[in-house]
Amino acid sequence: LSRNTHAMEATWQNIRTETHMPTYAELSEWAQSKVDDGAKVIILDPLSYADPDGDIWTEDKKLMGRLKTIATKHDVAIMVTTHPKSKDKPAGMGNIAGGTAMNRFTHTVVWLEACSMSTGINDVGEAVTYNRRMHILKARNGRGAGLDVKMLFDSETVRFAERGIVTDGEVKPSQSPQLKIGPSSIKDEPPSDNEHLFGPV
Repeated sequence: LSRNTHAMEATWQNIRTETHMPTYAELSEWAQSKVDDGAKVIILDPLSYADPDGDIWTEDKKLMGRLKTIATKHDVAIMVTTHPKSKDKPAGMGNIAGGTAMNRFTHTVVWLEACSMSTGINDVGEAVTYNRRMHILKARNGRGAGLDVKMLFDSETVRFAERGIVTDGEVKPSQSPQLKIGPSSIKDEPPSDNEHLFGPV
């Protein structure tokens, strides 16, 4: 991601000035076109910006079905992001924006939550610093559902570093955690409202 930040920023500028809201049908057609071009990972971000062009409960199910067909037929990964229904409610399947198909027809559901810079002891006894929480709400093809994995995000390099399952504990001076995961230092940024839900189909 860090190597393609300039391209991402250019794309974001295009999206911001675009007045047309894509429909679900257009999203599935776009995903198919990218697969035809050789893409192996497709990301729709955010789905909540698109126009279902009908009843959201029905259209979500149709879209998930179309994306699942594309992913299975072409052996690719498709990730869909959306937002919480309410930022005042905790991470959970019931707080995902959109219809229930987002929960039912995805293989994995991960909720990424921003938090203030914190320090704790991870599952292997290391003192670590983190500023994101990754809630694994669903893991159909593997273990991990229900876990809360701490992450360290560097906004300058656009990189995450996994910190593990962290518990509260006294951190000794000699255990001072390393705060760098790239060429820049991590800043203690306040939590944002842009929690995302990731759902590989």
